[in-house]
Amino acid sequence: MSKVIRKNYASMKEQPDCYKRKEYYGVFKDKHRIKIDTKRFQKYFSYDTEKCDFSRNTVYFKPYKIHRDDYCMSYFIDALEESKSTWHEQKKIFKDFIKKFVQEQLSKKAPNYDVDYQCGILEPDEWEMSNRMAAILHQEKIKREIDDKVIELEKILYSQTINMLAAHLEHAMIVTMCKNGFNGEHAGRRDIFAFMDGRIKDSENKIKALPHFSTYDMFYSIWNFIKHNSLSTYKKIKHQWPELLLKDNKGNFFEFPNDWLAIEHLNINEKFLDDLFEPLLEFYYEFCELCYQEPKYYVKWNYDAFFIDIVEKHIEDMRQDIENPLGLPPWI
Repeated sequence: MSKVIRKNYASMKEQPDCYKRKEYYGVFKDKHRIKIDTKRFQKYFSYDTEKCDFSRNTVYFKPYKIHRDDYCMSYFIDALEESKSTWHEQKKIFKDFIKKFVQEQLSKKAPNYDVDYQCGILEPDEWEMSNRMAAILHQEKIKREIDDKVIELEKILYSQTINMLAAHLEHAMIVTMCKNGFNGEHAGRRDIFAFMDGRIKDSENKIKALPHFSTYDMFYSIWNFIKHNSLSTYKKIKHQWPELLLKDNKGNFFEFPNDWLAIEHLNINEKFLDDLFEPLLEFYYEFCELCYQEPKYYVKWNYDAFFIDIVEKHIEDMRQDIENPLGLPPWI
């Protein structure tokens, strides 16, 4: 820290309202942006900045962007977080419903032979045995019906979740492309590759070479298979991700196409969806770093508003402590 800066901090400290000034914490205006004395800033906010990389060749640190949404990656993060939150909410609702549904089904009474007994058709021991067997067969029938219904509802839930996630990610892709000059009417994979070719040479091969592209490709293929029930997508999944397709008792794939929906051919479950979000997030970090030149993880902290918000919250907390040291509610 230079002697001039140190002297300024010392003079600021003598002022009674020094805590209200952002400069006191090392945040200075720089035309329409800010610059940061990181040593001073970390003196007060080391916890908030422990994962920040302030490496530089200048006296002050200047953030990469102004706002979080200046990063294209922010749109993909929000799409994934919203979809993940919705998935967990729907999963809980679904489990509560299934629990209630099972209880209702199992409470249904089994058919009995009371009339036959009363009419003298059955002897007491025959009547007792008949009712016992009827109850056993009834329970087995109910359990099979429950299992079939639960599987059917699970498939609907998984299909809805995949469609919802894809819709959010497709929207994020279109928004980020439009922010960077795209004005086409469609934004399919071919359109994405064509647009990115104007930004980076040989974009298609470079995107496909990203470490987590396989996860994106798998998800995209599943989504297309659910939407279109196409034989070509079925063959692709069977070739690249055979574990995602159901097999019969002999270990053979079911014939396709048949009278099943695509989702009924897929061997996906709750864990599959739980584990999908993180690798998809990593793919979009890689994608934005390659296509939009956004250094990985900068979106988490490297923008003006991140530092300004930290300081302003601290200033407000300090004001509250000074003006209302007992923390009394405002109506008192």
